This record gives sequence, structure tokens and C-alpha cells, in this order.
Amino acid sequence: MGRVVLVITVAFYGCASAPRQEPAPSANRPTAPRPRRPVAPPPKKEPPKRELTQEEIHLAISQHSHKAIDCLKRHEDPGFYMMKLQVLSDGSVSKVTPVRVPTRAEDPRPYAGLPPDVDGGKDPLSPTSACLVRLLKTIRFPRFKGWPMDIQYPILLRHN
Repeated sequence: MGRVVLVITVAFYGCASAPRQEPAPSANRPTAPRPRRPVAPPPKKEPPKRELTQEEIHLAISQHSHKAIDCLKRHEDPGFYMMKLQVLSDGSVSKVTPVRVPTRAEDPRPYAGLPPDVDGGKDPLSPTSACLVRLLKTIRFPRFKGWPMDIQYPILLRHN
């Protein structure tokens, strides 16, 4: 009878191969580890401030003064408006509330330094107030640390 040879081939798919073994150190080969390249530390970011300064607030709002002029042109209601803003620490405005400014006859203190023809008493629900609210919600302030800031900001709309 003849011999029968059975050959079985086994293949492993998707398996990792065995780790490669390093040859034993020899006299010709140095055993010291290779020096590592120095890694530069990541650039330091300046930490956010605790609160916004009056200059930062004024600068952020004044950069949008041309849009406030558009509100005046659209609604033709010049005067003294007061807006209360809530600014989050990421610099976004989360809430804007128009505040009624007393008339000059009711309380002259807010008008110190303003021309005599400027008066307040503007309706917080007027179309001009609504236009200013929409404008102020688009403003981005610098980032800062801490709780949201409440800012009361006067806006004088008048024809030149």
C-alpha cells in the first residue's frame, strides 16, 4: 500500500504577529539607550482676565456704532437709550434688556455733560429699542474668567 500524506495549512488572519526579539547585545554594539530629542513645551496662553474693563466694553460696542446709526435712520427716534447686557465669560452676549431712562425733568443726573436737546424717557418696547437689542446681541467681547457680567450701557442716538 502507498503512503498518503495529509498536509494541513493554518493561516491566522487579523492577528498580530509575535513581538520581535532584539538580538542579545554583543561586544561590538553599544548598550546605552539612544538620546531623546528635546520636546518644546506648548506655547502658554494668556489666562483670561477676571472682568472686562470699561475700555474693553466701550471698544467692543463702539465698533458697531455704524449699525446703531442704521437703527436711527430706520426708525427716526433719536434720544438717550439705556441697555442692560449680560455678557458670558466666553465674550458672548446672552441677554439684552432695554431700560427706560428718566426724562431730564424727572432726573437730570444721567444728562450731565450732554447737550440740552438730548432727552430720554424712551419706551423700552419701541422699534428703535428692539433694533438696538438685536445689534447688541451680535457683539463679541474679550473672554474673561468668572461669572457673567451685567453691564448697563448708555447709547445716545442723534442726527449730526
